[in-house]
Amino acid sequence: MKRYTGRAALSLLASLAAAAGLRAGATAPTNTGRADRVFLNGKIWTAEPGKPVVEALAVRGSTVLELGSSQEIRKLVGKGTDVVDLRGRFACPGFIDAHVHLLGGSWSLSELRLDDAADLAAVEARVRAWVKANPEARWVTGGGWSYGAFPGGLPTRAQLDALVADRPAFLDSYDGHTGWANSAALKLAEVTRFSKDPPGGEIVRDAAGEPTGALKESAQRLVERLVPKHLPYENESALRRGIAQAAAWGLTGVHQAGIDEDDLEVLAKALAAQPQLRVYAALWMEHDPTPDALARQQDLRARYSGPRLRLGAVKGFLDGVVESKTAFMFEPYPGGGTGVPRFTQDELDRAVLAYDKAGWQVMLHAVGDRAVDMALTAFERAAQKNGTRGRRHRVEHIEVSRVADLPRFKAAGVVASTQALFAYPDASSLSVYAPMLGPERARRAMAFKAIDDAGATQAFGSDWPVYKADVLRGIAAAVTRTTLEGTPAGGWQPQQRISAEAALRHFTRDAAYAESAETELGSLAKGKAADLVVLSQDLLSVPPDRIKDTRVMLTVLAGQDTYRAQGF
Repeated sequence: MKRYTGRAALSLLASLAAAAGLRAGATAPTNTGRADRVFLNGKIWTAEPGKPVVEALAVRGSTVLELGSSQEIRKLVGKGTDVVDLRGRFACPGFIDAHVHLLGGSWSLSELRLDDAADLAAVEARVRAWVKANPEARWVTGGGWSYGAFPGGLPTRAQLDALVADRPAFLDSYDGHTGWANSAALKLAEVTRFSKDPPGGEIVRDAAGEPTGALKESAQRLVERLVPKHLPYENESALRRGIAQAAAWGLTGVHQAGIDEDDLEVLAKALAAQPQLRVYAALWMEHDPTPDALARQQDLRARYSGPRLRLGAVKGFLDGVVESKTAFMFEPYPGGGTGVPRFTQDELDRAVLAYDKAGWQVMLHAVGDRAVDMALTAFERAAQKNGTRGRRHRVEHIEVSRVADLPRFKAAGVVASTQALFAYPDASSLSVYAPMLGPERARRAMAFKAIDDAGATQAFGSDWPVYKADVLRGIAAAVTRTTLEGTPAGGWQPQQRISAEAALRHFTRDAAYAESAETELGSLAKGKAADLVVLSQDLLSVPPDRIKDTRVMLTVLAGQDTYRAQGF
């Protein structure tokens, strides 16, 4: 990260002061035509249809002053203006990730992680190494394991007991919907063959009825409630690491898809200490919102309404995930079952109706096609009964939707919030996910192009820590539908590929629209926030298979550098 000294420090303070009033309009111009910063000699994709590409732009305070040719913008250079020569590099609006779990992602930078461990041997090696390096840890926690790494698609306590026998261990799956416990953790939680499945969850059992160590959905809480909680100062420290990493990925904004009320102040402190990111946050949606609950949440919304942290939504879960057969489907999975719904349609209608009436944006996790239908139905009914418009409610994930339901997004003004890297066809996706769906449903999976073709506003995210919030990798996956190694040949479900420009738009302008901030963020135009990212390659002209080689060179938030690559 760039250190701010001298004039740069004063400029940063002025920029932050100006940003405090950003939502009320552009910052007041000075009496001169001088720019504080100019970016010259580049290819700047603005995300503005009327002027999609320019050579240069000028910044005053925290906002864009002018855009145009390098010759035009050079006229705004005065004494003290910081001149950045892009030397032909590509620049675009700062990336916005429309679905993250910032605290979980931040902790993932330092805890035991099993991401990319392709098989059981790789998982075992990482767990052994971590346990050996952390003998003082009372619990072994972390996660990131994929279903495809285990024979049969689920881990067992016996496998974990062989690695950790002296203390309890509990490791989340990469999607957070299944937990893996060893015998010590199950004993501590008093999970036995006589334990009943909690509502909305499942204790996976063997043929003899004994718990296997895999806990699906809400059953994870049986063990999670015993895991020692991080202290607020530890969470703040983790968040500061995560914020810095987000800036290195080119992110200037993220949408926090659900946050505990107790963590809001911790996040606010982290952002105040390290103002490298804008966060639009959602509280957890009450299953049956009472007037008192709505009033409490409204007080929080009024309190957290600043330029770095803004509450505006609530997040609810309608189902689970495909790999554990908890995503809610119209047709059965192989072997039976249609998933685990978290609401009935009547319950969901009542909750959405209450939040819609109170002016909240509602974000609903819906993976299976039946859950997506439930979400759209609830939004349609709320708008009709309340007479409301423009709420921009959101369906999160939409991994599998019926083709006939896609036009309903545009008709109801509902945002399709999808995750680009979910289309990454790794071994787990091809060996567990796709077979669980079956050929017909797999053709509808991660249907980015079909969603675009239906006219919906599609906002891209990562679901970090499910996948890293690495936007460039996400764009590569959406454009190629292959792994970094180029497999499978021809791509997975290649009919759902989209262009690099469409993927860029989903990570910028459309993501800003999804948080009702498109008049201020998401594109580069006069008077809008000076949030931009400079890349090592031109994403609009580089061959699709080379997008993965692109690197972030510079990230700028409100006119100030938040990340600068070595040598830039």
